Amino acid sequence: MSWPIASLIIAIALLFLALWLDSHFRLKAARKQIDLLCTSITAFLSKPEKSQYSLEDGELSQLQNCVAALEDAYLQLARLLDEERQRNHRFVADISHQLKTPLAGLKLYVELTEGEHLQKELFLIERMEKLIQQLIRMEKLRVGAYEFHYQPIEARRLVRDIWQELSVLYPKHNLEVKGDAELRGDQAWLKEALQNIIKNSCEQPPGKSPIQVTLDRSETMIMIDIEDSGGGVRGIEAEQLFERFNRLAPEDSMQNRGLGLAITKMIIERHHGSIVARNTAHGLKVSIDLPVHEGYRSY
Repeated sequence: MSWPIASLIIAIALLFLALWLDSHFRLKAARKQIDLLCTSITAFLSKPEKSQYSLEDGELSQLQNCVAALEDAYLQLARLLDEERQRNHRFVADISHQLKTPLAGLKLYVELTEGEHLQKELFLIERMEKLIQQLIRMEKLRVGAYEFHYQPIEARRLVRDIWQELSVLYPKHNLEVKGDAELRGDQAWLKEALQNIIKNSCEQPPGKSPIQVTLDRSETMIMIDIEDSGGGVRGIEAEQLFERFNRLAPEDSMQNRGLGLAITKMIIERHHGSIVARNTAHGLKVSIDLPVHEGYRSY
């Protein structure tokens, strides 16, 4: 082989080697940039902080700038939503403050007049006072104003304590508890949530079967089912039961309208759980799923 041909072959080989090395290092740099971008996105999801824009050229730099712009939009939307929540909270608090004084005066004048409809008027005033208090609690729950204290709870004992208080008010109803489970949560708030559901069952006509509370646990979830035999809800879909100011049936009285079950849903969601309701052949069944949280002391 002549020297010029050999030199040409060597030159071509070196050229291919140079191109391969350039491609290799470019690919390695691109992978590193992609890894940094993925790390930045993961960090943003756990603790939202504004990302830096890239001043370099290239498709990956454009992608980084698009991600940074998307994060900026998210942070701006989160800020606007937080401001809206704060405005709503102040609005509800202002309304409740402004209504308390005239309601107290109205109640006093009604008691002094002792008219024919005294008891009905007092009932309506107390009903309005209760709704105002519930609105305040609901808004505070929505904006996270309450601090939840998580601790181990024996679900069966919690249900028994609830029934001990309600059985006096609803002597015609019976309650049966099946199974048991230990969960972690705020005992006072979970007690209020379960009490609202059981109380709702007690306000329905008593059926042939007692109100049944079934407690169960899997590796990841705590399941609580509360089922009555009162005929179920009428006039609305079961999933609407947890909306504010729901009405169980067109002919039901005002006492079945309110915020109790809506507050219950918010309490369950604050525990990272879910709650659904459905009509059965005999009544209404409310199912609660709460995630299993294993807590450990750090001392």
